[in-house]
Amino acid sequence: MKRSKASDGSKERLDELQAKLWASQSEGQICFRMCIFGNFFNLLILPKLERDFDMLRDDFNILLCLAGAGKLTGTDICRIVGRPRNSISRCAERLLKRKLIRAHAVSRDKRQTVFEITPDGRKLYRAMLPHMVSLEEQMLAALDERERNLLGGLLTKLNGEFGALEPIA
Repeated sequence: MKRSKASDGSKERLDELQAKLWASQSEGQICFRMCIFGNFFNLLILPKLERDFDMLRDDFNILLCLAGAGKLTGTDICRIVGRPRNSISRCAERLLKRKLIRAHAVSRDKRQTVFEITPDGRKLYRAMLPHMVSLEEQMLAALDERERNLLGGLLTKLNGEFGALEPIA
């Protein structure tokens, strides 16, 4: 995220508006800020993933999960990324057609499918990763190493709690 050196005072105006907004004691302000931060991240990375790699958000989420955690069920992926089953199912079908993932039925429960990333899927994931890392570096530039580690730990803790919730279908 390149920050322009606005000489028209727009950066100062934005800082002033945000300070006013965040200083208010309104409920839900952390949730609101997290949503806004996520919006900026999605706005900056999703068009590039779609244009350069023909990947949608949930396509990438599936590859991310499988590259990092190994074989997972569709339910596992939904719980990790907080997305509805129908969105994950559609993207999994797309990734299967592109041979970026494989699917196996679970022997004890034929309704469950286990997904795993293929070598081509891992290669594509590795090609996308530098773009994500670059964006992360830009978005977290205001934080020092200690703050980044703290943020990482807090996000891990929060994501663990969120993953226990039932995704909305």
